[in-house]
Amino acid sequence: MSTIQIVIITAIITAFVVFAAVLAWGEHQTRYLVRRGRDEKQHGAGYDVLKHAAAKEKAQEETGPAVYAA
Repeated sequence: MSTIQIVIITAIITAFVVFAAVLAWGEHQTRYLVRRGRDEKQHGAGYDVLKHAAAKEKAQEETGPAVYAA
């Protein structure tokens, strides 16, 4: 093999190795985000909406209904 062929093959193999490493890193990051999100928010988005609505209603009961002047 000539030196040029060795350089070309090395560049191609290096590109594939870097590509595989980037894919593996992205897969690891995605799995970590999904796992962390599931642990932190076990109730889901619907629970957060209901909790916010209940807090808003409780605040209105304590302060009275909001009156808007037209």
